[in-house]
This record gives sequence, structure tokens and C-alpha cells, in this order.
Amino acid sequence: MRRLTNRRVAEPEGGIAAVIVAVCATVVFGVAALVIDVGAARQERRELQNGADAGALALAQDCARGACGDLNATAVTYANLNSADSFSRATASLVGTNSVRVVTRTSDVGANTDGNANTIDFNWAPIFGGASGGEVTATATASWGVLGGGKALALTFSKCEWDALTVGGIFSTTPRVIFFHDPAGSGNGNGNGNGNGNPGAAECPVAPAGQDTDGDSKLNGGFGWLDASGGCTATVNAGGWVSSSPGAAAPNTCSPSDLIGSDVQVPVFDDVIDNNEPGWANQCSTNKCYHIYGIATIRLTGMQLSGNGNQWTQNSPASCSPQRRCVAGYFVKFTLGSNGGSIVPGPDLGTYVVRLTE
Repeated sequence: MRRLTNRRVAEPEGGIAAVIVAVCATVVFGVAALVIDVGAARQERRELQNGADAGALALAQDCARGACGDLNATAVTYANLNSADSFSRATASLVGTNSVRVVTRTSDVGANTDGNANTIDFNWAPIFGGASGGEVTATATASWGVLGGGKALALTFSKCEWDALTVGGIFSTTPRVIFFHDPAGSGNGNGNGNGNGNPGAAECPVAPAGQDTDGDSKLNGGFGWLDASGGCTATVNAGGWVSSSPGAAAPNTCSPSDLIGSDVQVPVFDDVIDNNEPGWANQCSTNKCYHIYGIATIRLTGMQLSGNGNQWTQNSPASCSPQRRCVAGYFVKFTLGSNGGSIVPGPDLGTYVVRLTE
């Protein structure tokens, strides 16, 4: 009698495994190809976006200062500077009265294999029936406006001084000595500086229209200190009132000696009132208030101030005698980034805020 046994039928395992491996390898290589080509496109877009942002901000700064220049040339320059292969296409255009838009596009002139210089090359996608390349673009818009509010050095200058240093809208680069506006001590007020007092700066012969609250038709010249509230800066807004800090010395909490030679934002005042003047009681927290006309930028070249301790005393102007209290410098055009302050309606004193808006 034959013994029955279970016998397994041989199966073609090796053939199935080979098919599976081939399919998986195709999928893996396809995904890898997608990752590589998509990664290259994303890197291209990052570079183009950086170039568009940089170009828009640079053009906004130029335009804010009144000289836009060649829009497309500037856009191309910054697009190329931010491109790894130094090749990009870029165009720029004004948008309204205070914005500029930059569009950057792929330029593959330096390493072109797909026959189209305006596309980025795809190395793997064509193997799997995909496109051999593609155009990548980026857009940025930057705007500018007059700095109308924010933090500024707690040192305010009379509109008289602004007018004297920007005659006809032209910014002088010759330092001007500006005197503290209040007479004090035994000074006689005529500018001779005899004694140890501080003769005050001359007054403007005519106060600005609409800013003559005390009715004397004059405006204090020179400079004065603002209430710094524990530091060297004060928060100001064009058209607002700010409390003063008495005396020609810097506030006790302020030691900004390193600002000599720097460009700093300062408020310009067009009216001064005493807090006890009729109709103006409690306008400010101190006994004197300044009405802020706008915000400018001054390059400080020297100071000589009274007081002890943390005061500016070095680099004193040669024409400022020891009995006088003065500041030297000149106003300049200046642009700030998006954190530099607010853009609000106000007079154009040459200081602007530039920011990306798209």
C-alpha cells in the first residue's frame, strides 16, 4: 500500500519579487525625481523672492528721497545679487504715488539644458514623461511715506532752525551751531556769552500760521529738551503736544555721547506754550509744552551742555563758547524700516518709513 504524503507545489517566487522590486524602484525613483526637481524650483523661488524684496525696498528708498532712477535696472541688479547663478529677469513699476512693485522671473542663461533660457531645468521629470523645465516668478511691493510718529531723541529743534538749514528745500551739509532757546543765569541774551549764563537763541520774527497760542507772533528759536520718561527718547506725533524737560542739560537718565557723528531722528516744534497760559491749563504734565510740527533727522556733529554727570560734553563746536549751551549739526534725508515708526499725514521733513506691503 502506497503512503500518501503532502507535497508543496513550487511557485515562481523569484519572478514575482523581481516585478515588485522593479515597480517599487520606479516609484522610489519617481518620488526622488519629484523631490529633486520640486526642491530646485522652490530654491529658485526663494532666491527670486529675496531679489524682489530687496529690489522693491531699494527702489522705495530711492523714490522716497525723490530720485527713483532707472526702475528696471535697479530691480535687475538686486535680483541678480540674490540669485545663486547671478542670472534673473526683473521688471519694476510704480503703483500709485507711493509704492513700487518688482516682479522677478527665472533666467537660466548660465546653465541651460532644456532649450529655454526663461525656465529652470528639470533633470529628472523628463525621464518619467514630465516637463523639462518651468518658469518661476516672485513679486514684491514696497511703499514709503513721511515719518509722522514714533520714538525720537528727546531733543526738539525749532522750525526756525529747520527753515535755516533747508532753504528752498535744499539740505545744507554745513554744520550749524544751534543754541538752547531759553536765557539763563547772568547771560545778557545778546549772544556775547559774558558771565556764566546762556544767552538764548534768537526768536523767529513771525510764528508759523496757526501756531501762535500765546499771541506774541513769535516762535522760540534754538532747541529744547523733551520729557524722556526714563531714557533718551520720547514718543512724539506730528500735530501733537509734548511735555518739556527743563534746563539746557540732557535729562539725567540720558547718556547718548555715542550719538555724536550719527544720524538721529528729532522732532521739530512750531509752537511753545506755558501750562499756565489762559485756555491751556494742564495741556502737558510739565510747565512747558512743545507743539510738534514733524519729525526730521539730524546729523549731530557736536554738543556743549551744562550740568554734571552723564552729559554730552565732548566734540564741542569751536564757535560755542564755554558760557553757551549749544548743539551743532545739519539735517539730512533718511529712510527707516518698517519698525522705524508710523506713516501719518504730516509735513515732509526728509525722513521716511519704507516697508514691504506685499
